[in-house]
Amino acid sequence: MDRDFEEREHVRLEEQREYEKRLRREASQAREEELAKQMAMLRELQETQNHFLGEILRRMPAPAPCQNHLEQHGTFFRDEHKNHDTVSAAAERTEKQRPLGEMQRKYQQRIQERQ
Repeated sequence: MDRDFEEREHVRLEEQREYEKRLRREASQAREEELAKQMAMLRELQETQNHFLGEILRRMPAPAPCQNHLEQHGTFFRDEHKNHDTVSAAAERTEKQRPLGEMQRKYQQRIQERQ
C-alpha cells in the first residue's frame, strides 16, 4: 500500500510541476506579447511625430521666399504677394504640436489601461 501511495504521490508531483511550468511559460508569452504591443504603439507614435515634424520642416519659410519676384521685377511690393499663404513658423509649430500632444496622451492612456 505504501508503494502505491508513493507512486501516486510521485505522479501527482510531476503533474503539478508540469502544470506550473506551463503556467510560467504562458505568463512569459503573455508578457512578451504585451511588450510587443506596447513597442508597436511606441513605434507608431514615433512615426507619426516624425511625419508631423517633417511637415513642419517642409513648411518653414525659405531664406528668400520671394526670390522669384525679386529676379523678375527687381522690387518687392507687398500687394503683389497678398494672395500668398504665409504663416509664421511659431504658429505653424503650435498648430502641428496640438494633434501630437493629443495623440501622445491617447497612446499613454492605452498603455496605462493595459497595465
